[in-house]
Amino acid sequence: MTWIKTFLFAVFALALFVGGIVFYMLFLQGNALFSRFIKEPMAVEAYVEAQVNVMPDSYVAFPKIKESENLAKKMNLSNEEKAVIDVAFQKVSEKFAQSELCKGGSYTLEPSYSYKDGVKTLSGQRLSADFSCTFKKEEFEKYATMMQEADSISNNLGYFTLIIPTINTALSKEQAQKVRGELEEALFAKIKESEGNFSQHLGKTCRSVKLSFNETQLLRSHASMALASNLSAEPIESTQQKQLGAQVSFVCE
Repeated sequence: MTWIKTFLFAVFALALFVGGIVFYMLFLQGNALFSRFIKEPMAVEAYVEAQVNVMPDSYVAFPKIKESENLAKKMNLSNEEKAVIDVAFQKVSEKFAQSELCKGGSYTLEPSYSYKDGVKTLSGQRLSADFSCTFKKEEFEKYATMMQEADSISNNLGYFTLIIPTINTALSKEQAQKVRGELEEALFAKIKESEGNFSQHLGKTCRSVKLSFNETQLLRSHASMALASNLSAEPIESTQQKQLGAQVSFVCE
């Protein structure tokens, strides 16, 4: 029976040894690891975004001038005809400049060609010019009058035609700055809220240390519902949502 007692004692001693190791790993060592987790800083990355609704205060439009149907088929132009076209275009350009709503003022006039079976053939003339117009809502009537007068000059000459564009809504520089300020305020409030949320979930004190803005949608224009040929009424418009986002780095300690 002595050997049985010896065996049981050995098993008991082994159990104590194993239990001691388990206790050390689960409690003593585990507490050390947990303490180290609590003390060591943790880096967290998150994308934070803010939105505001805004009614744009301005319009943008991009009128174009192109050759008339007759000019597109005219094989040759005399110097006198070129001079007439130049004078007429300058009158149109002056209308745009005097309005102080549009920029532009140069044009290209060159022969156009068609190709068939590798053969290049003169087919007429090509004329093109581009303008950009930016104006406040209260200046819409002024813009419409200017476009009608420029269109009348184009039609009376017969060499080129004015393409009346669709009007788009946009933020003026002043409004864009104001909206930017509102978005930044809302974004920083959300970042502060994120600091609190991370602190609560991680059991640490979290703070933002770096952010990189993403503002691609801030100044984007939106097409209105107005017809391109309708200058008798202002475009139909609606409230737009502007966004400002940032990739934010947090440190939690």
